[in-house]
Amino acid sequence: MRTPLIAGNWKMNGSAALIESFGKTFASAALPANIDVVVIPPFPYLDAARHAFSNTPLQLGAQTLNPHHSGAAYRGSER
Repeated sequence: MRTPLIAGNWKMNGSAALIESFGKTFASAALPANIDVVVIPPFPYLDAARHAFSNTPLQLGAQTLNPHHSGAAYRGSER
């Protein structure tokens, strides 16, 4: 049986303060053992997230780079 996965991709949103807050919040969190939880912050915050999530049940994912300053940006002609 496959393990359920909950993943959150932040696109180009977030901040170092938000990463730190997540780390503190989830340090004492008791998540179900049969669920994988992955947080996918923007590339510039990967190292901070790696440190902040090291003592939490959260797993860390990565996303590709985006030339936009924030948010999810898609314009039909970009594909």
